[in-house]
Amino acid sequence: MYNPVNMKIEDEGRLHEKDIRDKNKKKRYEVRYDVEETTRIETLADNDRNEAMALKRISHKHTEE
Repeated sequence: MYNPVNMKIEDEGRLHEKDIRDKNKKKRYEVRYDVEETTRIETLADNDRNEAMALKRISHKHTEE
């Protein structure tokens, strides 16, 4: 791996594997973030649609007379 005291690479293979694991980890979290953002946007749109439908609902008070 890497020795920060004398700033030399001791095991280049392990260092390369660790870098690849870190990059893959970042990619996984990017995908997760994108999915969560999409889900949040769809949920907010659905909530807005339900609220608009509730406001447009016909009141039954006009039949009481």
